[in-house]
Amino acid sequence: MQKIWKIYARTPRGSSNSEDFAYECYESDAIAIGWDQIGNLNQFKTKDDLKQKILCVYPHWFNKNNRRLGSATGILWTFKEIAENDYVICPDSKSKRYYIGKITGKVGYDPNKIKGKCEFAHIRPVKWHSRSITKKEMIKSLKKSHFGGEQTLSQVNIDLKILKSLLKTKKTKGSDIKVSWHPDKEWGNLAEIRALEWLGKKAHDVHKLNYGWDIELDNIKYEVKGRKSKNTTIRLTQNEWNAAKKHKKQYVILLFTAANKKQLKKAEPERIANPTQESWEERKRTISEYFLNE
Repeated sequence: MQKIWKIYARTPRGSSNSEDFAYECYESDAIAIGWDQIGNLNQFKTKDDLKQKILCVYPHWFNKNNRRLGSATGILWTFKEIAENDYVICPDSKSKRYYIGKITGKVGYDPNKIKGKCEFAHIRPVKWHSRSITKKEMIKSLKKSHFGGEQTLSQVNIDLKILKSLLKTKKTKGSDIKVSWHPDKEWGNLAEIRALEWLGKKAHDVHKLNYGWDIELDNIKYEVKGRKSKNTTIRLTQNEWNAAKKHKKQYVILLFTAANKKQLKKAEPERIANPTQESWEERKRTISEYFLNE
């Protein structure tokens, strides 16, 4: 029977260098976790061998805390033993979305596999579904199901049929969409300035070239959207839609929601990768426009 696992791809929360690498794993077709210094997990024949290695490599973390040692051992051993074709759910705190896929291979060790700044070396290959799930969708569908803990890895008690139904792109009726027919161009420009700052100095502004996206960085095309409230529905033009269809996972919407300029300067974006796999409504005037159902 296929099992479902929730795995966080992040450095410890609360640490000075805490960071979430969920999207990087999604882009790299893999899921990864840390504790790299113990080496390839395939070298360990028993869980006790693994425990002794952890204690040897990280004595300052585990020497006086058997509970923490047991937890780390259990997480790494389970990560190694997860069956192929089991499902994995990876929460992304930056976008408040969940990436869902199937484990497609055995554990490996490769610190260069995951794109971006992530250096996690313990790797399982994953075939990610093209559609990510919003936190709102997940909570609404799960109801009283057990959705795992906050630790790096935990088993999730969800009916697989429910999970699969969530991954289907749903068509929406016009009455479900709250449309802003007149996007605020000034607010959009301010959102792009914030996006360039958030992405860093290597980000390249291309919005004047009419490619269908605003910013390029590391082969990713970013389309920036800004709004003052969630009552404003996200809109893609036909040109943006065509670009998103073409580039798939390499096309990402950065959505900034902030009530005023002060909030926008500190806002963190919701990141929507492969956006055409979400639920959209097509509306035609002179040409088609697409509105996101949230």
